[in-house]
Amino acid sequence: MIVPHIVDPAGLLSEAPADASPDLMRSLLQTMINALLSADADAVVGAEWGQRSSDRVAQRNGYRHRDLDIRVGTIDVAIPKLRQGTYFPEWLLERRKRAESALITVVADCYLAGVSTRRMDKLVKTLGIHSLSKSQVSRMAADLDEHVEQFRHRPLGDAGPFTFVAADALTIGMGLERALMLRKGIPDIRYLRAEDPRIASQMLTLDPWQHVSPLPATRRDISVVLDAAEDEETLGDRIRTALGDEADVIESVEMLGRTAHEDLPDAARARLGTQEGQVNLLLRIVLRPIDRTLTSDQANGIRNAIYRAVHEGPVMELV
Repeated sequence: MIVPHIVDPAGLLSEAPADASPDLMRSLLQTMINALLSADADAVVGAEWGQRSSDRVAQRNGYRHRDLDIRVGTIDVAIPKLRQGTYFPEWLLERRKRAESALITVVADCYLAGVSTRRMDKLVKTLGIHSLSKSQVSRMAADLDEHVEQFRHRPLGDAGPFTFVAADALTIGMGLERALMLRKGIPDIRYLRAEDPRIASQMLTLDPWQHVSPLPATRRDISVVLDAAEDEETLGDRIRTALGDEADVIESVEMLGRTAHEDLPDAARARLGTQEGQVNLLLRIVLRPIDRTLTSDQANGIRNAIYRAVHEGPVMELV
């Protein structure tokens, strides 16, 4: 008999950091909101803080501080001031409830499953901020990651009294294994004890379950030229978007090598046509459909489609 669950496991896990430590959530939210405000103001003035640019239309002029009341307490918000014109973060002050919900969800997910550029990029788009650069989003992810790691490794003696309970003697209704299956969308409990590295590695995060095919894999390597701010996560998103319905054939994209323009030999620069601010990446693409084996021509066609979608150099050269 299947008993319908009366709690939302995903919501329960997302609320855990706020319930366990309101101070942690307040600190992380304050860091995240102030970083977003600063980056958003940079986009408004046309250049990042301290950067000389012909696109700049105004100068930053300090901050005005105000208290922001949220569900885990009150935080100090530093709103950037401009010398010419005004900056008003409508996404935060006019749509506070929506912004707070999105921020708490992403911060909790980063605490539980790890900080990533993809989660940060999804957050800023949810808030309606579309003007941030990849480098700004990446820096915010790094800043949040630093705060999360500091909290995770803080001395417990400074954090207050704790009660320790033996996990094997604790029953919590549906059980931790069932909660994990519901959270990730795992179809069979036997996957939790599988030794296949492709399965075991998925048990280390709360990311959605990815089907593992028993069919043999096909590998293709490509050399591409990209903007230096590109990372593996955003690159993976571009590849999946380019392939559309065929994206499910990709099992993984591994970065085998990364060489900046200035570190390339002269002959390689001339051959690839790289410019300053670009990098040459060597990627290994593993293709493994769940329902069929690819022919060599099919695999090459997918490889070529990926190359055309992500390569930003002037010379089209498949390797």
